Amino acid sequence: MVNRRVNHLLAGIVATGFGSGYAPFASGTAGSAACLVVWLVAARAWGQPTLLTHTAIIFVVVVLGLLSTRVLVSGMSQEASARFSKPKDPSIVVVDEWAGMLIALFGVSPYDLFQVSIAFLSFRLFDVIKLEPARRLEKLPGAWGIMADDLAAGIYAALATWAVSYLALAM
Repeated sequence: MVNRRVNHLLAGIVATGFGSGYAPFASGTAGSAACLVVWLVAARAWGQPTLLTHTAIIFVVVVLGLLSTRVLVSGMSQEASARFSKPKDPSIVVVDEWAGMLIALFGVSPYDLFQVSIAFLSFRLFDVIKLEPARRLEKLPGAWGIMADDLAAGIYAALATWAVSYLALAM
């Protein structure tokens, strides 16, 4: 019984992006901003992550996200099934935004606020507008559907950030 509560608590902490998903409005933006702040503080404190380190961090966040989202959503749906229809992507679950935001920041210097801003804004844009195949990925079952569209948005945002940065340097 204690293990189940501890697992649910830890899953909740991870899935809600250390509580950033409890923002009263725009929880996706709040989760993305919280991830950005943590990334900026860590990158400036320990130095910019290498591409290998950044890839490993993204992998760990995605795996933890899939596991925690599954635990949290299954617990929420059991508790809420009598009262509400279960949400496919509960707004408090923002670990998907954390994973997507980390992908958007791939290769970005924490000291280049132009790049950081482009990564954040383009990630939020691509997360909201859901270009294909992100829209289709969102329909995957369970935790995969919650995570996959944001991973695609992160890839789109990383590509946009690199393109805008390249064009800005070329001018």
